[in-house]
Amino acid sequence: MNPNVCKIVGDRGVVALCRRLNALHTRGNVVSVAVSATPACVVILAASISARPAPVGTPFAAVPTASTPISAAPIVTAPIQSAPVRIAAGEASRAAVNPHWHPDHCGLCHDPTRPARAIGMSDVDGVCLGCHDGKRASRDAHPIGRPAATAHVATPAGWPTRDGWLSCLTCHDAVRACEPTAARPMTNPAFLRGWRPADDVAYCTTCHDASTQSRYSPHRASPPDAGDPSASCQYCHASVPAAAQPVRTGRAALRSDELSLCGACHTRHVDYFEPGHMGTRVKGPYLSSLTTFALPADPVSARPAASGADVLPLDPGGRIVCSTCHNPHQAGVFAGSSLLAIGAMADDGAGTGPALRLPAALLCRACHAR
Repeated sequence: MNPNVCKIVGDRGVVALCRRLNALHTRGNVVSVAVSATPACVVILAASISARPAPVGTPFAAVPTASTPISAAPIVTAPIQSAPVRIAAGEASRAAVNPHWHPDHCGLCHDPTRPARAIGMSDVDGVCLGCHDGKRASRDAHPIGRPAATAHVATPAGWPTRDGWLSCLTCHDAVRACEPTAARPMTNPAFLRGWRPADDVAYCTTCHDASTQSRYSPHRASPPDAGDPSASCQYCHASVPAAAQPVRTGRAALRSDELSLCGACHTRHVDYFEPGHMGTRVKGPYLSSLTTFALPADPVSARPAASGADVLPLDPGGRIVCSTCHNPHQAGVFAGSSLLAIGAMADDGAGTGPALRLPAALLCRACHAR
Protein backbone atom coordinates (compact mmCIF):
# COMPACT_ATOMS: atom_id res chain seq x y z
CA MET A 1 0.00 0.00 0.00
CA ASN A 2 1.18 3.49 -0.68
CA PRO A 3 2.18 4.75 2.80
CA ASN A 4 1.50 8.32 1.67
CA VAL A 5 -2.15 7.39 1.25
CA CYS A 6 -2.37 6.26 4.86
CA LYS A 7 -0.38 9.24 6.07
CA ILE A 8 -2.43 11.85 4.22
CA VAL A 9 -5.82 10.35 4.99
CA GLY A 10 -4.92 9.95 8.63
CA ASP A 11 -8.22 8.26 9.45
CA ARG A 12 -7.82 5.40 11.91
CA GLY A 13 -10.19 3.15 9.96
CA VAL A 14 -8.40 3.78 6.67
CA VAL A 15 -5.01 3.20 8.23
CA ALA A 16 -6.28 -0.08 9.66
CA LEU A 17 -7.45 -1.06 6.17
CA CYS A 18 -4.01 -0.27 4.77
CA ARG A 19 -2.37 -2.50 7.36
CA ARG A 20 -4.88 -5.29 6.75
CA LEU A 21 -4.27 -5.21 3.00
CA ASN A 22 -0.53 -5.16 3.56
CA ALA A 23 -0.81 -8.25 5.77
CA LEU A 24 -2.80 -10.05 3.09
CA HIS A 25 -0.18 -9.18 0.50
CA THR A 26 2.68 -10.46 2.63
CA ARG A 27 0.86 -13.79 2.91
CA GLY A 28 1.00 -14.22 -0.87
CA ASN A 29 -2.12 -12.52 -2.26
CA VAL A 30 -2.29 -10.05 -5.12
CA VAL A 31 -3.77 -6.85 -3.72
CA SER A 32 -4.83 -3.86 -5.80
CA VAL A 33 -6.13 -0.59 -4.42
CA ALA A 34 -7.83 2.18 -6.39
CA VAL A 35 -7.36 5.69 -5.06
CA SER A 36 -8.44 9.18 -6.06
CA ALA A 37 -6.00 11.93 -5.22
CA THR A 38 -5.99 15.71 -5.14
CA PRO A 39 -3.28 17.96 -3.71
CA ALA A 40 -5.17 18.10 -0.40
CA CYS A 41 -6.90 14.76 -0.08
CA VAL A 42 -6.54 11.08 -0.91
CA VAL A 43 -9.56 8.80 -0.89
CA ILE A 44 -9.52 5.02 -1.20
CA LEU A 45 -12.24 4.10 -3.70
CA ALA A 46 -11.98 0.34 -3.84
CA ALA A 47 -9.77 -2.56 -2.94
CA SER A 48 -9.67 -5.97 -4.55
CA ILE A 49 -7.93 -9.10 -3.32
CA SER A 50 -7.09 -12.01 -5.58
CA ALA A 51 -7.18 -15.51 -4.12
CA ARG A 52 -4.37 -16.71 -6.34
CA PRO A 53 -0.88 -16.58 -4.84
CA ALA A 54 1.29 -13.71 -5.92
CA PRO A 55 4.71 -14.46 -7.42
CA VAL A 56 7.52 -13.91 -4.96
CA GLY A 57 8.66 -10.30 -5.11
CA THR A 58 5.43 -8.95 -6.59
CA PRO A 59 5.14 -5.34 -5.38
CA PHE A 60 2.14 -4.16 -3.39
CA ALA A 61 1.04 -1.03 -5.27
CA ALA A 62 -1.82 1.41 -5.25
CA VAL A 63 -3.51 1.34 -8.67
CA PRO A 64 -4.34 4.90 -9.81
CA THR A 65 -7.70 5.81 -11.27
CA ALA A 66 -8.10 8.03 -14.32
CA SER A 67 -8.04 11.13 -12.13
CA THR A 68 -4.89 10.08 -10.32
CA PRO A 69 -1.43 10.81 -11.72
CA ILE A 70 1.04 7.93 -11.66
CA SER A 71 3.29 9.85 -9.27
CA ALA A 72 0.54 9.84 -6.64
CA ALA A 73 0.77 6.07 -6.24
CA PRO A 74 4.38 4.92 -6.08
CA ILE A 75 5.20 1.24 -5.71
CA VAL A 76 6.17 0.10 -2.23
CA THR A 77 7.91 -3.23 -1.72
CA ALA A 78 8.78 -3.04 1.98
CA PRO A 79 6.24 -3.97 4.68
CA ILE A 80 5.17 -1.47 7.31
CA GLN A 81 8.06 -0.84 9.69
CA SER A 82 7.91 -1.52 13.39
CA ALA A 83 7.08 1.24 15.85
CA PRO A 84 10.63 1.72 17.24
CA VAL A 85 12.06 1.93 13.71
CA ARG A 86 9.51 4.52 12.62
CA ILE A 87 10.13 6.63 15.73
CA ALA A 88 13.92 6.45 15.38
CA ALA A 89 13.66 7.48 11.73
CA GLY A 90 11.51 10.48 12.63
CA GLU A 91 8.66 9.14 10.50
CA ALA A 92 6.16 9.02 13.35
CA SER A 93 5.64 10.42 16.80
CA ARG A 94 5.33 8.26 19.89
CA ALA A 95 1.55 8.74 19.96
CA ALA A 96 1.17 7.74 16.30
CA VAL A 97 2.51 4.24 16.94
CA ASN A 98 1.13 3.59 20.42
CA PRO A 99 0.70 -0.22 20.48
CA HIS A 100 -1.91 -0.16 23.23
CA TRP A 101 -5.49 -0.85 22.13
CA HIS A 102 -4.36 -1.63 18.57
CA PRO A 103 -5.17 -5.27 17.70
CA ASP A 104 -2.58 -5.29 14.91
CA HIS A 105 0.27 -4.17 17.21
CA CYS A 106 0.34 -7.27 19.44
CA GLY A 107 3.74 -8.26 18.04
CA LEU A 108 5.39 -5.24 19.66
CA CYS A 109 5.01 -6.91 23.07
CA HIS A 110 4.21 -10.56 22.35
CA ASP A 111 6.17 -13.10 20.32
CA PRO A 112 4.00 -13.61 17.20
CA THR A 113 5.71 -16.96 16.46
CA ARG A 114 4.42 -18.58 19.66
CA PRO A 115 0.91 -19.33 20.99
CA ALA A 116 -0.79 -16.41 22.71
CA ARG A 117 -0.08 -16.27 26.43
CA ALA A 118 0.47 -13.75 29.19
CA ILE A 119 3.95 -12.29 29.59
CA GLY A 120 5.61 -13.63 32.73
CA MET A 121 6.39 -11.37 35.68
CA SER A 122 10.10 -12.00 35.20
CA ASP A 123 9.95 -10.60 31.66
CA VAL A 124 7.28 -7.92 31.71
CA ASP A 125 9.43 -5.04 33.00
CA GLY A 126 11.93 -5.54 30.21
CA VAL A 127 9.11 -5.54 27.65
CA CYS A 128 7.71 -2.27 29.00
CA LEU A 129 11.09 -0.55 29.21
CA GLY A 130 11.82 -1.61 25.63
CA CYS A 131 9.66 1.36 24.58
CA HIS A 132 9.21 3.32 27.81
CA ASP A 133 12.84 4.36 28.07
CA GLY A 134 12.19 8.11 28.25
CA LYS A 135 13.10 8.57 24.59
CA ARG A 136 10.81 6.45 22.43
CA ALA A 137 8.03 6.65 25.00
CA SER A 138 7.67 8.28 28.39
CA ARG A 139 9.28 6.60 31.36
CA ASP A 140 7.37 6.73 34.61
CA ALA A 141 9.27 8.50 37.37
CA HIS A 142 7.99 5.97 39.90
CA PRO A 143 10.68 3.34 40.58
CA ILE A 144 10.39 -0.39 40.07
CA GLY A 145 12.50 -3.04 41.74
CA ARG A 146 11.80 -1.57 45.19
CA PRO A 147 10.15 -3.38 48.13
CA ALA A 148 6.38 -3.41 47.74
CA ALA A 149 5.86 -3.09 51.50
CA THR A 150 7.77 -0.83 53.92
CA ALA A 151 7.02 1.16 57.05
CA HIS A 152 5.22 3.85 55.01
CA VAL A 153 4.14 1.85 51.94
CA ALA A 154 1.47 -0.84 51.80
CA THR A 155 0.66 -2.25 48.36
CA PRO A 156 -3.02 -3.30 48.14
CA ALA A 157 -3.79 -7.00 48.24
CA GLY A 158 -4.19 -8.45 44.78
CA TRP A 159 -1.78 -6.04 43.11
CA PRO A 160 0.93 -8.24 41.55
CA THR A 161 4.56 -7.95 42.57
CA ARG A 162 7.70 -9.72 41.44
CA ASP A 163 8.50 -11.80 44.51
CA GLY A 164 7.66 -8.86 46.77
CA TRP A 165 9.32 -6.22 44.59
CA LEU A 166 7.54 -3.51 42.60
CA SER A 167 6.98 -4.20 38.91
CA CYS A 168 5.36 -2.22 36.11
CA LEU A 169 2.32 -4.50 36.51
CA THR A 170 2.01 -3.65 40.19
CA CYS A 171 0.31 -0.35 39.35
CA HIS A 172 -0.50 -0.74 35.64
CA ASP A 173 -3.14 -3.27 34.62
CA ALA A 174 -1.57 -4.19 31.29
CA VAL A 175 -4.46 -6.46 30.32
CA ARG A 176 -6.52 -3.32 29.73
CA ALA A 177 -4.03 -2.32 27.03
CA CYS A 178 -4.98 -5.42 25.03
CA GLU A 179 -8.63 -4.41 24.80
CA PRO A 180 -9.98 -3.06 21.48
CA THR A 181 -9.68 0.64 20.80
CA ALA A 182 -13.37 1.27 21.45
CA ALA A 183 -13.01 -0.05 25.01
CA ARG A 184 -10.01 2.05 25.99
CA PRO A 185 -10.52 3.94 29.27
CA MET A 186 -10.31 7.59 28.24
CA THR A 187 -10.18 8.72 31.88
CA ASN A 188 -7.42 6.24 32.70
CA PRO A 189 -4.94 6.33 29.80
CA ALA A 190 -2.18 4.72 31.88
CA PHE A 191 -4.58 1.89 32.93
CA LEU A 192 -3.70 2.32 36.60
CA ARG A 193 -5.27 -0.06 39.10
CA GLY A 194 -7.84 1.54 41.38
CA TRP A 195 -7.67 4.81 39.47
CA ARG A 196 -9.85 7.71 40.65
CA PRO A 197 -10.09 10.26 37.79
CA ALA A 198 -11.51 13.01 39.96
CA ASP A 199 -8.68 12.81 42.50
CA ASP A 200 -5.54 12.01 40.53
CA VAL A 201 -2.80 13.22 42.87
CA ALA A 202 -4.42 11.47 45.85
CA TYR A 203 -3.92 8.19 43.97
CA CYS A 204 -0.50 7.98 45.59
CA THR A 205 -2.14 7.46 48.99
CA THR A 206 -3.41 4.10 47.74
CA CYS A 207 -0.01 2.76 48.77
CA HIS A 208 1.77 5.63 50.51
CA ASP A 209 1.03 6.86 54.01
CA ALA A 210 -1.03 10.04 53.57
CA SER A 211 0.64 11.68 56.56
CA THR A 212 4.05 11.56 54.87
CA GLN A 213 3.10 11.68 51.19
CA SER A 214 3.31 15.46 50.86
CA ARG A 215 7.04 15.41 51.49
CA TYR A 216 7.51 13.78 48.09
CA SER A 217 5.86 16.69 46.26
CA PRO A 218 8.38 19.07 44.68
CA HIS A 219 5.77 21.81 44.96
CA ARG A 220 5.85 21.63 48.76
CA ALA A 221 9.54 20.99 49.34
CA SER A 222 12.15 23.54 50.41
CA PRO A 223 10.21 26.45 51.94
CA PRO A 224 11.19 29.90 50.65
CA ASP A 225 13.09 30.76 53.84
CA ALA A 226 15.33 27.69 53.52
CA GLY A 227 17.99 29.81 51.83
CA ASP A 228 18.70 27.27 49.09
CA PRO A 229 16.82 28.19 45.89
CA SER A 230 18.34 25.24 44.05
CA ALA A 231 16.56 22.67 46.24
CA SER A 232 13.34 22.89 44.23
CA CYS A 233 15.18 23.17 40.91
CA GLN A 234 16.91 19.84 41.35
CA TYR A 235 13.63 17.95 41.33
CA CYS A 236 13.44 18.56 37.58
CA HIS A 237 16.87 19.81 36.50
CA ALA A 238 20.00 17.68 36.46
CA SER A 239 22.35 20.66 36.61
CA VAL A 240 21.54 24.04 38.13
CA PRO A 241 24.84 25.96 38.38
CA ALA A 242 23.05 29.30 38.06
CA ALA A 243 20.21 28.58 40.47
CA ALA A 244 21.45 31.17 42.95
CA GLN A 245 21.54 33.89 40.29
CA PRO A 246 18.60 36.33 40.20
CA VAL A 247 18.22 35.92 36.42
CA ARG A 248 18.50 32.46 34.85
CA THR A 249 18.78 31.82 31.14
CA GLY A 250 19.72 28.99 28.81
CA ARG A 251 18.29 25.61 27.85
CA ALA A 252 16.81 23.44 30.60
CA ALA A 253 18.91 20.41 31.57
CA LEU A 254 16.03 18.17 32.63
CA ARG A 255 16.54 14.89 34.45
CA SER A 256 14.17 13.16 32.04
CA ASP A 257 11.63 13.99 29.35
CA GLU A 258 8.90 16.34 30.52
CA LEU A 259 6.12 13.79 30.22
CA SER A 260 7.95 11.50 32.64
CA LEU A 261 8.70 14.33 35.07
CA CYS A 262 5.22 15.82 35.19
CA GLY A 263 3.12 12.82 34.22
CA ALA A 264 4.24 10.72 37.18
CA CYS A 265 1.75 12.67 39.31
CA HIS A 266 -0.23 14.84 36.91
CA THR A 267 -1.75 12.03 34.88
CA ARG A 268 -5.30 13.26 34.32
CA HIS A 269 -4.52 15.25 31.19
CA VAL A 270 -1.71 13.14 29.77
CA ASP A 271 -3.18 12.13 26.41
CA TYR A 272 -1.47 8.96 25.26
CA PHE A 273 -3.94 8.45 22.43
CA GLU A 274 -3.61 9.77 18.92
CA PRO A 275 -4.30 12.44 17.98
CA GLY A 276 -3.02 13.78 21.28
CA HIS A 277 -1.02 16.81 22.31
CA MET A 278 1.92 15.40 24.23
CA GLY A 279 4.89 14.63 22.02
CA THR A 280 3.12 15.79 18.86
CA ARG A 281 5.22 17.80 16.42
CA VAL A 282 3.41 21.04 15.55
CA LYS A 283 3.40 21.57 11.80
CA GLY A 284 1.27 22.67 8.87
CA PRO A 285 -1.68 24.94 9.65
CA TYR A 286 -1.19 24.52 13.40
CA LEU A 287 2.37 25.82 13.26
CA SER A 288 1.27 28.64 10.98
CA SER A 289 -1.47 29.58 13.42
CA LEU A 290 0.90 29.46 16.39
CA THR A 291 3.44 31.65 14.61
CA THR A 292 0.98 34.27 13.39
CA PHE A 293 -1.31 34.36 16.42
CA ALA A 294 -0.93 37.88 17.84
CA LEU A 295 -1.07 38.52 21.57
CA PRO A 296 -1.49 42.10 22.82
CA ALA A 297 0.64 43.39 25.66
CA ASP A 298 -0.68 42.60 29.14
CA PRO A 299 0.21 45.19 31.80
CA VAL A 300 -0.97 42.90 34.62
CA SER A 301 1.56 40.15 33.89
CA ALA A 302 4.07 42.56 32.29
CA ARG A 303 3.92 40.49 29.11
CA PRO A 304 4.91 42.44 25.99
CA ALA A 305 3.08 42.05 22.71
CA ALA A 306 4.18 38.78 21.13
CA SER A 307 3.18 35.89 18.91
CA GLY A 308 1.86 32.59 20.19
CA ALA A 309 5.20 30.96 19.37
CA ASP A 310 6.99 33.39 21.67
CA VAL A 311 4.76 32.61 24.63
CA LEU A 312 4.07 28.89 24.09
CA PRO A 313 7.46 27.19 23.74
CA LEU A 314 7.88 23.88 21.94
CA ASP A 315 10.70 21.46 22.65
CA PRO A 316 13.86 21.55 20.47
CA GLY A 317 12.19 19.10 18.07
CA GLY A 318 9.14 21.33 17.62
CA ARG A 319 6.91 19.08 19.75
CA ILE A 320 4.32 19.94 22.38
CA VAL A 321 5.44 19.29 25.95
CA CYS A 322 3.93 20.07 29.35
CA SER A 323 5.65 23.45 29.58
CA THR A 324 4.22 24.51 26.22
CA CYS A 325 0.93 25.33 27.93
CA HIS A 326 1.88 25.26 31.63
CA ASN A 327 4.45 27.56 33.18
CA PRO A 328 6.59 25.62 35.68
CA HIS A 329 8.30 28.83 36.82
CA GLN A 330 5.17 30.80 37.61
CA ALA A 331 5.40 32.33 41.06
CA GLY A 332 4.07 29.93 43.67
CA VAL A 333 4.34 26.74 41.62
CA PHE A 334 7.61 25.84 43.35
CA ALA A 335 8.86 27.14 46.65
CA GLY A 336 11.33 29.95 46.13
CA SER A 337 10.35 30.54 42.48
CA SER A 338 12.03 33.62 41.10
CA LEU A 339 9.89 36.21 39.35
CA LEU A 340 12.92 36.90 37.16
CA ALA A 341 13.07 33.39 35.68
CA ILE A 342 12.18 33.11 32.00
CA GLY A 343 8.40 33.34 31.62
CA ALA A 344 7.77 33.65 35.34
CA MET A 345 5.52 36.67 34.89
CA ALA A 346 3.17 34.91 32.46
CA ASP A 347 0.29 34.54 34.90
CA ASP A 348 -3.25 33.48 34.03
CA GLY A 349 -4.57 35.03 37.22
CA ALA A 350 -5.37 31.63 38.71
CA GLY A 351 -2.71 31.71 41.41
CA THR A 352 -1.00 28.34 41.75
CA GLY A 353 -3.72 26.45 39.86
CA PRO A 354 -2.97 25.06 36.39
CA ALA A 355 -0.33 27.76 35.84
CA LEU A 356 -1.43 28.24 32.25
CA ARG A 357 0.75 30.53 30.17
CA LEU A 358 -2.37 32.14 28.70
CA PRO A 359 -6.05 32.30 29.61
CA ALA A 360 -7.69 29.07 28.50
CA ALA A 361 -9.62 30.61 25.59
CA LEU A 362 -6.49 32.17 24.10
CA LEU A 363 -4.43 29.07 24.78
CA CYS A 364 -6.51 26.86 22.50
CA ARG A 365 -6.90 29.50 19.80
CA ALA A 366 -3.15 29.93 19.47
CA CYS A 367 -2.98 26.67 17.49
CA HIS A 368 -6.62 25.95 16.70
CA ALA A 369 -7.45 29.15 14.87
CA ARG A 370 -10.68 27.73 13.48
